[in-house]
Amino acid sequence: MRLLNDKRVMTIHQQPVRPRAHVNVRNSKHITISESISIVITRANGTVERWESKPTPPPAPVKTNVTTEWQWYFNE
Repeated sequence: MRLLNDKRVMTIHQQPVRPRAHVNVRNSKHITISESISIVITRANGTVERWESKPTPPPAPVKTNVTTEWQWYFNE
């Protein structure tokens, strides 16, 4: 409490107090990867065989998380 009172007296009688801040921001993202394959075989007799896999369905979207943390301090 004494620190805040000293800062108040300094602000009134000398100069404004300029607190400083340290800000932490965290942001998380989720990336989805899907896979599929396609194969084409051409045989010596000229026949062509094709094969394709179906892509895997993407999972349900996940909410993005953003957090911000502020820490105020005085230079002393």
